[in-house]
Amino acid sequence: MMRSDNSETRKLAAEIVANGGLIAFRTDTFYGLGVDPFSPHAVARIKTLKGREEGKPILLLISDIGDTERLLQSKSTAFDHFSKKFWPGPLTIVAPAVTELPLAITAGTGTVGLRLPDVENVRLLVRACGGSLTATSANPAGREPAAPAVRARGGDRHHAEHECARPAARRRGDLAAGLREARVAHRTG
Repeated sequence: MMRSDNSETRKLAAEIVANGGLIAFRTDTFYGLGVDPFSPHAVARIKTLKGREEGKPILLLISDIGDTERLLQSKSTAFDHFSKKFWPGPLTIVAPAVTELPLAITAGTGTVGLRLPDVENVRLLVRACGGSLTATSANPAGREPAAPAVRARGGDRHHAEHECARPAARRRGDLAAGLREARVAHRTG
């Protein structure tokens, strides 16, 4: 069911996520699948829905810079530099993850990719859902990312319990910063 973005919709989405459910929502780049990143069962459900292979980490959105405290073991000076310069925005920063995050989030790397979205409505949704939310693209693995909601639904195989409409502008790509090597790379999709 597609819903307009408002406080009632965000409250419903937060209840779904808190109960181990999955939502499809508009990020600042594409549609994403959102679950509580600390719920191994919910994270496994995303991997099953997408047909996602093992060994691929799952991106997390945060609502505020302070949300990094419960997700990261440490922040480097490069992390601080890039987050201050490019957040909020379509920059994914990779840093050492806390051990409480499920293995499916980090894919065994010991790191997690975080993004603070540029769009306030997306940050409000993530904040309502506890401050962090998975944001893997709402498409089967290996296919184009879902931009329109009808593609995000993707039929029975890709059904989400809830979709939150987002008026966010689509970006052509995003930046990823691999802080271990202190480099920034541009990638599309």
